[in-house]
Amino acid sequence: KSGILILPDETPLGSALEIERALEIDTKSPRHDILGAYGLAREVSYATSSRLTPLKNMLRPSPTFSVKVNRARARRVDLLLVSTPEAAPPQHTEALLEAAGINRVHPLIDLLNLTMVATGQPLHAYDADTVSELTVTFAKGKTAFTALNGKTYTLKAGDLIIAQKQEILALAGIIGAKNSSVNVNTKRFLIEFASFPEDAIAFTANRLNIVTASSFRFRRGSDPENIDRALAYLVPILQTAGATIEHYYSSSSLIPVRTLSFNSNALNQLLGTQYSERALKKALNGVGFVVAGRKIILPSFREDVTNHHDLAEEVARSVGYDVLPEAALTLPSRPVINNERYQLSERIRTLAINLGFREVI
Repeated sequence: KSGILILPDETPLGSALEIERALEIDTKSPRHDILGAYGLAREVSYATSSRLTPLKNMLRPSPTFSVKVNRARARRVDLLLVSTPEAAPPQHTEALLEAAGINRVHPLIDLLNLTMVATGQPLHAYDADTVSELTVTFAKGKTAFTALNGKTYTLKAGDLIIAQKQEILALAGIIGAKNSSVNVNTKRFLIEFASFPEDAIAFTANRLNIVTASSFRFRRGSDPENIDRALAYLVPILQTAGATIEHYYSSSSLIPVRTLSFNSNALNQLLGTQYSERALKKALNGVGFVVAGRKIILPSFREDVTNHHDLAEEVARSVGYDVLPEAALTLPSRPVINNERYQLSERIRTLAINLGFREVI
């Protein structure tokens, strides 16, 4: 952006200008739940004690569905069968995608990308007339895969894929295949909402050196419950744009509730504080955790919280780092140990470098 606004020649003098402002946020965090506007709004609601409007999925699964689904290696897979004869995206779509740094591709794909920006949930669309089966599985060996970007990749055992019998439809959570992609002539779309294991996505994305908006989010984790928020956001937009929701499939199952024990002594010791149990519970409640008796119920979107060290960090950001007591770090002094083996290895390394060798790590 140059900062100079070029106006059409016919613009009347004295016309009021409406300048849109975009706030760019660099999270500096591995958390997946804040890679969308809804997650950021949730954090703002915590900090300001304001109410966050919930996104509720009002769809009910269809009794029958034309596509056979096997979610085996996925936590959850939901599918939406949509027909869009002449769907027109809302006028603000282009501006929002441009502000998010995402190019426009196709009217329906633009709406999916808009939903990802809003909720943090990546989506993928297939040409519904080319798909009769979806199976989330691992590639069994070396297989050629031509992606949407036109490049051909060699898949190996362990790469997570979406398959239809022997045909690969997508690298799960990363990029779709060319053969099942949508185009200007596509009228019926199969939209995939999924939650994949992040280690599998990171493994394949790193090995093949593929970075997409989808892989950037999935490799950090995914919340199965966020699929409902994405559906709640997307469906009204689709209907407003003139699309018809034909069928809805959900493999949703009961997600195990994750808990940690509530130990006020451990939290105070880690923070160097003397907060009461009531104050600690209030602090944790203030950032989305529920303290029930001696258990702390972890939000489904906070997979990064696994122990009391993580909980202590949440208490600290809830109460404010500036109110925590300061204490100088002290390290006990230890006598120097003469390690002859280490010293010998250092002498050999130095000698090798002096002889012209290069050390490769």
